[in-house]
Amino acid sequence: MAKVINNLTTLYNPITPLPKRIYVFLIPLPKTIVGGGGKFIPLKGLSVEGSSDRMTEIRTIEIILHELIHFYFEKTYREKVDQFIKENTSKAEQYQLLKSLNIPSVAFGIKEITATSLTIKPVFMSETASLYQKLLIYTSQKLQPSINHYLKTKKPLDENFIKEILKLWKLYLKK
Repeated sequence: MAKVINNLTTLYNPITPLPKRIYVFLIPLPKTIVGGGGKFIPLKGLSVEGSSDRMTEIRTIEIILHELIHFYFEKTYREKVDQFIKENTSKAEQYQLLKSLNIPSVAFGIKEITATSLTIKPVFMSETASLYQKLLIYTSQKLQPSINHYLKTKKPLDENFIKEILKLWKLYLKK
């Protein structure tokens, strides 16, 4: 686990250190719910929600790490993403990226793709997966060589990584 935290620290270059103790509250959801999520509980930790099947699998640690990224590591990267989108994408381009995905913003998509590519290694694609879930799986798999390069060179994620995500996103939507 220490190696994972060190890798995340390298990639995200967080401005605040990770707390020494993090409490994780697992909240099982009905089996009919495919996804999951998490919430930050100030001074306490994370609540992580997921279907009961998902929460009993080894994938639980992936979900916890995914949520840790959002709540503890992502602040500096979030600022880079927001600035990049503001300076490099038009409203029309953002609309094209978002249509039919049912997500709130391009920035949200980039942060989810990044966290997913670092934590969740999808093995198969469910027949019922949404276009957004399929985009996450596709981009996560394609980003692995870049992530390995950033880790090997000990570089934090930067504008070039964001550009690569957007390029893959556009390629996927053209399929």
